[in-house]
Amino acid sequence: MARYDRIARIAAPAREDCFRGWLTLRDIDGREREPELGRRARLRFLALRPVRRLLLRGLGGPAADSLQAQLDEVRREIDRLDARDPERDRLMAYLAEAGGRSPLGLATATLEVGAAAEGAGHRFAAEEFYRTGLELAREHDLPAHQVRALRRIARVHRGREEWDRAVDVGHEAASLADSLGEPVQWARAMDEVARAESARGNRDAARAILEAVAARGVAAADRLVRAVAAGALCDLELAAGNVEAALREGLAAVELFPVTDPHRNAALLAMAAALRRVGLWSAAEACYGVVETHSTWVEHRAEAATERAVLAAELGDTAAFTRRRARILRTLESGDLRLRALLHLGLGRGCLVAGHVDHAREHLRQAIASARDGDMDTLLDPADALLHALEAGKPLPRVRPGPASAASRALAEEITQRFGAEVAAGA
Repeated sequence: MARYDRIARIAAPAREDCFRGWLTLRDIDGREREPELGRRARLRFLALRPVRRLLLRGLGGPAADSLQAQLDEVRREIDRLDARDPERDRLMAYLAEAGGRSPLGLATATLEVGAAAEGAGHRFAAEEFYRTGLELAREHDLPAHQVRALRRIARVHRGREEWDRAVDVGHEAASLADSLGEPVQWARAMDEVARAESARGNRDAARAILEAVAARGVAAADRLVRAVAAGALCDLELAAGNVEAALREGLAAVELFPVTDPHRNAALLAMAAALRRVGLWSAAEACYGVVETHSTWVEHRAEAATERAVLAAELGDTAAFTRRRARILRTLESGDLRLRALLHLGLGRGCLVAGHVDHAREHLRQAIASARDGDMDTLLDPADALLHALEAGKPLPRVRPGPASAASRALAEEITQRFGAEVAAGA
C-alpha cells in the first residue's frame, strides 16, 4: 500500500489562493493520522459553510431549505461532542445566530468560535473564524468588531511567529480604533504590536511603544489607557527578568484597573510569578489569594488555585498543599474539559514537587485524557512532557529564587499588607 505521508511535502497555499474555509483544515497539516483532530477540523469546516454562504448572499430574505439543512448537519455533529467540551456551547450559540441572522450576534459568535479554536492551540482555524468575523463586521458596519477581529488576528500571527504580519495587523487595528475615538481599544492594539516586537527580541522597541501608550494615557487623564500600558509593561519586564520593574508596573496596573476587570487579575498573576522568582513567598500568596477569591474568570481562579497549591508544596507545607488539592478536586466534578485539563496539569506539577509520585502520574494522565478529548494542544503538550519526564525518572526542573532588591522587598511588603487584607475580607 502506498504511504502518502511519505510523499514530498509542498508549501501550504495562502487563504486567498484556496477554497473558502481552507484554514479550518490546515491545522491537520503534519498530523493527518490524529483522528480527533480530523473530526474537529471537519466540524469547524462544516460550521463555517452556512456563514460563508450568508456573507455571499446576504442576511436578509427568507431562509433557504438548503441553509437550514447545513445548520442541521452541523448541529448533529455538535451533539457528538462531549457535554463538557469547551467549544460546544460556543458552537451552539454560533449556530443559533446563523439561524437568526442578526449581524451583531453573528459577528460576535463567529469571533467567539475563533477564540475557542485559538484556546485549543489551533491557530489556523482561529484565523479563519476571526477573518470571517472581520468580513461580517465590515459588511454590516460594525467597527468595534473590526478592531476586535484585527487584534485577534494579530495575536494569531504572533503565536505562529509571523512577526511582520502581527505588527502590521496590530497597527491596522490601532489605526482603526484611533479613527473611531476608542483610546482603550487603541491601547490594546498597540499592546499587541509591542508583544509581537518583544517576542521577536525587540524588547527596547516594545518598551518604547508601551511608554508612548502610557504617556498618551497620562496626557488624556485616561486611567484605562494607563492601566493597559502598565499591565503590558509588567509582562514585558517579567519576561526580561526585571522583577523590581515588573512589580512596580504590575502594582500600578492593579491600582488603575477596576476591581472587576479581568486584566487586573492577569496583572496579579504576573506579579505573583515575579515575586516567586526572588523568594518573596508571602506577597505571591497574597496575589494568588486575591485572584482565587475575587476573579469572575474561571481560568484565572483555576490558575491561582493551582499555583497557590504548588507554592505550598515548594515551601514544604505538605498539609497546606493537601488541603488545597482536596478543594481543587471538588471543583473538577463540574468543570469542562479545558478546566479539568488545566487543574489536573497544575495538580500534577504540585504532586511532583511534594514527592507524591503516584498522585502526580494519575493527575497527568487525567490532564492528557481531558486535553485529548477536547483536542487542546496547549495543555496536552506540557502534560505529556511532564509524564514522560516522570516515567523516565528525570527530576522536575526547579528554579532557585534569586536575591530580592530592597525596593522589591518594600513592594512585596506593600502587596502583602494590602492584598492580604483583601483576601481576608473576601474569604
